[in-house]
Amino acid sequence: MDAYVERLRGDPTERIALFRDLLINVTNFFRDAGAFDALAETVLPRLLDGKTAGNVVRIWVADELARRSTPFAFVSGFSRDELPAGYRDRPLLNEPVGAGRLQQALAALFAVP
Repeated sequence: MDAYVERLRGDPTERIALFRDLLINVTNFFRDAGAFDALAETVLPRLLDGKTAGNVVRIWVADELARRSTPFAFVSGFSRDELPAGYRDRPLLNEPVGAGRLQQALAALFAVP
């Protein structure tokens, strides 16, 4: 990972390739109604099976990324105040995300001059 971060810092072409990959592949998944239908019909019922109103189900990828010191940003419809307190200093891109904002976030994450 460290070698790739260094590559991102020194190679503008790689930064562009990364943000294009993220913008196209990742956001297309999240905008794919069929993918969300499949999650709603198969994954969520199993995940929530047996849970009551008092139970909390959290899937915190951010915790694991932070534990590994992996740079990340939030892409969300939430405001900064709605993020957990420990993550309010992370880059936050509000949806919809365009290429320019994503490039700015990547530059901030990888300290690209």
